[in-house]
Order: sequence, then structure tokens, then C-alpha cells
Amino acid sequence: MPHQSQTDKPTIMVVEDFDDTRQLIAVELRSEGYEVVEVSDGREAVEAVRRRCPDLVLLDLSLPGCDGLSAAFRMREVGAMCQVPIVACTAHDAALHRDAALAAGCDEYLTKPLDMGRLKEVVGRLLAERSDGTKKGEAEARAERITSARLDDEGLRDYLDGLMGRAGAPE
Repeated sequence: MPHQSQTDKPTIMVVEDFDDTRQLIAVELRSEGYEVVEVSDGREAVEAVRRRCPDLVLLDLSLPGCDGLSAAFRMREVGAMCQVPIVACTAHDAALHRDAALAAGCDEYLTKPLDMGRLKEVVGRLLAERSDGTKKGEAEARAERITSARLDDEGLRDYLDGLMGRAGAPE
């Protein structure tokens, strides 16, 4: 069940290791009326969603310790997170990175520097789709894939290595 604050504002978790970037995103989202939880690394993010499920996660992919791909995958293993949108936010613009983020459980992929107008549009759309059930079937299918796959970190790395191998192979 998603967390709704006492003021019924949707809660967005911002996972970003650079303080200035995280704080800028948080200020923009708070100005739109969202409650914001700020987290600076992947391990902390996974633990935080176990304690308090947000309505949406903005996740940097290049994080210290537990990278964003592993964090997204681990978040999806938390039952309440199966239907919570995760948006990858990264400086990596290659299709390979996008494919890896989507395979790890992200719903959207935004590149840095972030266009705040685009970020707000994506956040608003994903929250609206979630609240009206538009993406429910996709979330349930993703939950089933995660449950049946049960990849550990090594399995995820092997999968992502396979993506990289295919990306470099001639067609």
C-alpha cells in the first residue's frame, strides 16, 4: 500500500548521491505539492522502501555502494513496490543503459541534465496512471516476472552483461 502523508500529498522518493542535484529536484517537487523523501544511495533506498512505500521513486543509476540498477531490482522484490513507478534519472544516454534500466524494473528513463518541465510531466503522468489503474496489468506482469525469475545480484549482472554482449554483436 503506498504511503499517503497526513496531508494526502503523494510521496516521491528522490535517490541521488549529489546533494545539490537531489535538493534541486526536491525543491521543484515540493513546489508542485508533493511530499519528498531524500535518499543518497542505493542501499539506503532499498531499506527506506521497506519501511515506507512511496508513491513514486526517482532513481539515479550511478550511485555509490549499490548502483541504481541493483537498487531498482531489489525494490521490485518488496511486495508493495510492484506497482510503484520507478523513474531512472541518469547521465547515460545510450540505448543499452535504457534497456538495462527497464529490465531492472524502471518504468521510465530520463537523462541528465534533467529538464524540470519534462520531469514534472512524467511524474504527474505516472502518478495519474497509477491512481486510475491504467498501468495495473503491466505492474502485475512485472511482479510475476520478478517473482518467477528471483535473480540475485549475480544473476542480474549476468543478464546485464548479456545485454552488453548483444549490443556489441553484429546483426
